[in-house]
Amino acid sequence: MTALLPEQAQPFIDRHLDTLERKRLIELTRPGAFRFAHVLIRLAAYHSMTREDRARLHERVANWLERESPDPPRGLGEILRYHHHRADEHRRAAGTTSQ
Repeated sequence: MTALLPEQAQPFIDRHLDTLERKRLIELTRPGAFRFAHVLIRLAAYHSMTREDRARLHERVANWLERESPDPPRGLGEILRYHHHRADEHRRAAGTTSQ
C-alpha cells in the first residue's frame, strides 16, 4: 500500500521491500502484495510505532479504500468501520481523545 506512505518516501519503497524480503522479514504473496513472515515480526513492527501513528495509518487505509481504491473489497462498510474503530481505540489508549 504505497498510497499510505508519505510522498517523500515513495521513491525508496522498492529498495526497502527488497531488503525486507531478502532478510526474510516479509514474504511476497502475489505481485505487489506482501505479508510479514512471522507473527512475532508483525508484532514487533506494530509495537515499534506510537499509538498516534497507528491511528493515523488506520484512518489513511479507510480513506484510501473509500476514495481511491481501484478495486474496493466486498464488505467495504464493515472494513471502514473496523479501521475507524481501531483509530479511535489507539487514540483513547494514547490519551489523545476523550473517552
